[in-house]
Amino acid sequence: MKRPWELLAAGIVSGELIILAGIPLWAAGAVLTALFVLWFFGPVIPRPVLAVPALLRPLLLKPKPAWLRPAARLFILGMAAGMLRGAAARVPGKEERLLDEWMKGGGSGVEIEFTVDDIQEAGENIRLRSGRLLVTVGKRSFYGALSGPGGAEKAAIGSRVQVFGKLSRFPGATNPGEFDAASWYRAKGMTHRMYADHAVVTEYRESVPGHHLSLFRRNAECLVSSLFSPEDAGVLNAALFGDRSGMPEELYEQYKRNGIAHLLAVSGLHTALLGMGLYRLLRSAGAGFLLSGSVSGVFLLVYAALAGGGTSVVRAVSMMLLLFLSSVIGRTYDLRSSAAAVMSMLLLLNPFELLQCGFQLSFLAVFSIGGPAEELCRGTEQRFPGLKKRHPRLLLFIRGLISGLCIFFFSLPATAYWFFYVPILSPLLNLAVIPFMQYVLWAALAAMALAAVGAAGPARAAASVSHHILGYYQVLCNAAEKLPFQRVLLGRPAAWQMVLCYVLLLTAYFLLKGVLREEKRGARSGKRPYLYRPDLYSPRFSVDAAFLHSLLASAAAVFLRSSLAPVLTAFLCLTAACVSLRPLRPKHPVLWFLDIGQGDAIAIEYRDSCVLIDGGSSSNLKAGQYILRPFLESRGISHVDTIFITHADADHVNGLTYLLTEDGDLRIDRVVMNAAAEKDERYDELRAACGSRPLRYMGAGERDGTFTCLWPARENPPRDLNEQSLVLLFQYGGRRCLFTGDAGADSEAEILERFMNKEGQAGGSGGERESIAGPSESELPVPCPVDVLKAGHHGSSGSTSEEWLKAFPPETAVISCGVRNRYGHPHKETLRRLRGAGAEIRVTAEEGALKIVFKEKAK
Repeated sequence: MKRPWELLAAGIVSGELIILAGIPLWAAGAVLTALFVLWFFGPVIPRPVLAVPALLRPLLLKPKPAWLRPAARLFILGMAAGMLRGAAARVPGKEERLLDEWMKGGGSGVEIEFTVDDIQEAGENIRLRSGRLLVTVGKRSFYGALSGPGGAEKAAIGSRVQVFGKLSRFPGATNPGEFDAASWYRAKGMTHRMYADHAVVTEYRESVPGHHLSLFRRNAECLVSSLFSPEDAGVLNAALFGDRSGMPEELYEQYKRNGIAHLLAVSGLHTALLGMGLYRLLRSAGAGFLLSGSVSGVFLLVYAALAGGGTSVVRAVSMMLLLFLSSVIGRTYDLRSSAAAVMSMLLLLNPFELLQCGFQLSFLAVFSIGGPAEELCRGTEQRFPGLKKRHPRLLLFIRGLISGLCIFFFSLPATAYWFFYVPILSPLLNLAVIPFMQYVLWAALAAMALAAVGAAGPARAAASVSHHILGYYQVLCNAAEKLPFQRVLLGRPAAWQMVLCYVLLLTAYFLLKGVLREEKRGARSGKRPYLYRPDLYSPRFSVDAAFLHSLLASAAAVFLRSSLAPVLTAFLCLTAACVSLRPLRPKHPVLWFLDIGQGDAIAIEYRDSCVLIDGGSSSNLKAGQYILRPFLESRGISHVDTIFITHADADHVNGLTYLLTEDGDLRIDRVVMNAAAEKDERYDELRAACGSRPLRYMGAGERDGTFTCLWPARENPPRDLNEQSLVLLFQYGGRRCLFTGDAGADSEAEILERFMNKEGQAGGSGGERESIAGPSESELPVPCPVDVLKAGHHGSSGSTSEEWLKAFPPETAVISCGVRNRYGHPHKETLRRLRGAGAEIRVTAEEGALKIVFKEKAK
């Protein structure tokens, strides 16, 4: 049986996916038991017991290949191990349960004493790690003197530290596209966090290996910062030590946009350049396999500890150690088997790694190189044997291009899932940058070594090598970003889209593999296709239907027997695989009430249109960067038709200000504000953020497509910001949704008096524009029942009055507010009124982002 580790790893992945997907263990165990019985004891069970349908009986009872039964047993064994390990990982451990106990009562004012396992710098703060707990305390002065039992002490790995602060669990993703901190930290073994007010060293102890590694890393990072410019130092600290804290955010985003951000992550590329470089240097110096492998292995282990021990680092170092071991014992090294063995080890140690971006992309790249890329490169050499002798450089380029394309295509679904954008030119850019990365690393290491021994001149010369190559990288990125279709927004694909994409990719791979493995064009034996050849000079010659039919049949036979047919089919499969990941547009309007914290953010999707109503938060000052933009990108939205700004409070607009000024990839057509904002200086900052975009001020009775404004009135608008809020009625297919902003009881009373007296009937005035396609009514029935009511002012008691609910009785009431906010929203009185009106109450603080589909009502 070839590559048994791959079967075992596939079984472990399948078993852990079953458990992590939420399938009960008893159901999965029943299926697994059935498989065990079928494959292990099938031959000894009497045939009457194996009562199967007639169609399946020949398949199950016919003789199987010799390799099939041990392969199936190994896969089932891996599945059983994965299911058991996944189930065990989902059960909270003793330390996790203890931290949950301490969290009771809100988690504030918790005092904990623990042993420091790791110390990290995070901007002005530092982070202490111990088991499942991550504590953020003080500032960098924590590395200095602290009051302890022996006077002035320094914090070190191994010390006992007492902290006091607020304890909580890591937050999960509550909006589409949002970063899932709970899952990410869980894969690193941490479940709780604390923002500590102060920390005291209660017992100073020093873990010699951990402390000196941490000290060496800090000194090395300082040395890099002294030798290079801030931008170059940020790149090198990320590439050498996995620390991106000092790297400019714009530079990192540029690397990510162009698909070369993997250069900044310590991974297989870096360990191969450093570890294999040292191994070859020792071998060329005359050292044996054992000595060279041992020295290089120890160096890689120390380097992995310095780099933080991330998934990609552990994977790369483990595979390199297996390579050294195979050379020592004289065995052949197989890339795929080595990767499968390391994958099995990592998943059995921590099943939650399976759901992480780094794990998926790292192993997809390795299996793409060891599988499709290797087979296609070998087939190319067999099909064109003259390349290796006559054009070795061209062959090397072709191998690199094939490997880059295989990594690109087979990681395409995962890239779209995690990053939403796909850099089209990344295979070509990687061909241009990867060969020079070894010189960047070795020159930086040489500069550090020379500076450490006092050779300042040679150190600057070595540093200039890295500087110029990094400048070359930036020139390439700048040039690539000026090209059209440099990257494509796909959004987050659905599971069935990813499965379909991989089916099409594998089909294309097997077709190309078959073509390249064909050594001669005549290998496809058979008679030559018959071609009808009439006598053109015969007086009875005529172009009849039989002649055309024979000609087309002959041409089709020639095409199908040539290599062009599978190549063209493979190209079509690759195209279909890319198209299968395109964003799915809703056929009916989809209303999203985002969980933005203490604030409002509403998005309406319909086909290729998107409308935003507010977008801000007082509890999350970077809501635009971390909630609004990821949401739009995950939905594949790069164009917003209209932004409605109800009023100028920060908890409604600070995220929109970011989108209007900072997010250059998003196109926004126009902005609509309330009529009171036209002459109010408090909206000047918003007007400046809009730039040259068309700006409209909307008053009561005016209509914009399927949106009708109910408030504020153009005459005598209110001075209070909350009472200036745009109140919009959205209609589609007989359904209605009422958006109220922060309008209070005074505005509600004014609206009811205005429309119930038929003043300013909402039949519409000028400026109509179809921002969301759908039927529009010539007259607005006010008051009227609504399907969805966005409760005013985050559910405060001063809004959503009983008169308002009688005029606009809702089926569903949505309240947007933050978790445990200091205002006490939603108020009990408001909830009582909504329940009395018979409304279903939904709160973003409890459910996360809310999705409501507006399908047309049956007539």
